[in-house]
Amino acid sequence: QQRATELAKANEALRGCLDTLASVPELDEFLGQVTAAITGQLGAVSSTLRLCNVEKNILSLEFVFQDGRVMSPVEARYPEAWHSWPLDDRRFNNCFDQPVTVQRVDDPQETIPEDKRAYLLALGVKTVLVIPLISRGQAVGRLTFRFTDARDFDPEELEIARALATQASLAIQLTRLAKAARQSAVLEER
Repeated sequence: QQRATELAKANEALRGCLDTLASVPELDEFLGQVTAAITGQLGAVSSTLRLCNVEKNILSLEFVFQDGRVMSPVEARYPEAWHSWPLDDRRFNNCFDQPVTVQRVDDPQETIPEDKRAYLLALGVKTVLVIPLISRGQAVGRLTFRFTDARDFDPEELEIARALATQASLAIQLTRLAKAARQSAVLEER
């Protein structure tokens, strides 16, 4: 019965995100709602969304979800030095090689830079879950979820989180394609 309840909750989250995608015109609002759904589904205390900017060769922090709402990095008091990272910096971006990455913040073997580890520990974060956003075989960004307890994740939990992340990846790709089409139409008209 508990499994059925969890599946019903996950189904509701997926349906809600699809309904939102169909009705919300702005990508940021949709991504905020997807992030909120995954954060709630997993029981995380906060989450972040980073998007790849290939032209600038960076992974930029788009927003932070905490205290039940989407915030800008500045509003969430996220350290400015971490607002963007070079795409080729393996210390931060090795998560694209795996479907999910679970990091134990207090484990010295984890490849977390010491200043970031200290920041997370000061917030009470013990576990970080990173889900890459992949579209058509290419990285488009990543979602990161923070937990104040030492968490293990059921395969079903991770599958639901990946399904929601796939929706976010598709929305990002569709938005980028629409933007490229608009730019192409303007150039063609000129």
